[in-house]
Amino acid sequence: AQQSGYFFEPIEGYADEQCGDEACKTKPKVKTMSGLKVVDDHTFTIKTTEKVSNLKVRLGYTAFAPLPDAFLKDPTNKKWEK
Repeated sequence: AQQSGYFFEPIEGYADEQCGDEACKTKPKVKTMSGLKVVDDHTFTIKTTEKVSNLKVRLGYTAFAPLPDAFLKDPTNKKWEK
């Protein structure tokens, strides 16, 4: 439901994490993208489904900005839609 979610499309597992329909009656196959792996507290790896020449540039977009803990506790709260 993230407005800039399409920036994640080249990451392996993105498609499996999406609802099958707009109302999300067909739930996603997985809860996390398989192409993202945490290595340690300061490092993670990204595996893409195809070559992405501008991946380093994309990672600077707001779609990849860290979210506050309050959001992660209650992502469906309407106050986050502002």
